[in-house]
Amino acid sequence: MGLPVLAQIAQGLAAIHARGIVHRDLKPANVLLAGPEGNTAAVVKIADFGIANVAPEDAGPSALAASLGEDEPTAVDRKMPPTTDPTITATGDLLGTPHYMAPEIVPLGVKAAQPPADVFAFGVIAFEMLAGRRPYENMPTFLGLAVAPAPPSFATLVPSLPAATAALLDRCLAREPGERPTAAELAEALLGLA
Repeated sequence: MGLPVLAQIAQGLAAIHARGIVHRDLKPANVLLAGPEGNTAAVVKIADFGIANVAPEDAGPSALAASLGEDEPTAVDRKMPPTTDPTITATGDLLGTPHYMAPEIVPLGVKAAQPPADVFAFGVIAFEMLAGRRPYENMPTFLGLAVAPAPPSFATLVPSLPAATAALLDRCLAREPGERPTAAELAEALLGLA
C-alpha cells in the first residue's frame, strides 16, 4: 500500500503546486484515505490548507483570483486587521509541525516556504511509511543545526525499491531546497511503480 499512497500524495502536491499553492503543513494527519468503493482502491486526499500559501507575497488579490479562476478576491486575499488576541498567530510565529518542517523554515519563517518545503515533508512521510520510523527522531534539534548527519538511504532501508526511486526519495530530504525533486518528478516516478 505504501507506494500507491505515496504516488497519490505526490500527484496531489504536484497539482496544488501547479496552482501556485504551498501547503506548508503536510504531515500524516493531513493525508486522508477515502475508503474503497466497490472494486476501487483507496483514494488519497490532502487536507487542512489552514496555513497554505495561495499566492506569492507580492501578488495582489486580482492575481490570486485569476490563478484560481475567480473574478473576485477570496477571503484568503483579504488582509485581516491587527489583533491582540494571543490565540491568533502573528507574523514571525513558527507555524507547522516540527518533524515535517524543511530546514529552511526556521531561519526564514513559514511565509518563505516554497514547494520544496512540501517535498521535504513528503520525504519525511515516505520515510515513515517505508522504513517505519522518522528520518530524524529529534527534528527540532535538526532544524537548528547548520549540518546534520544524513538519514539512512531509502535503498538501505527498503532494498526492494528500484535504485533510481530510492535516490529520488533520498533527495526529498536534502537540506538545500534546490537539491530536492519537484512533486511532479516524484509523481511521475512513483506512478510507474504503484
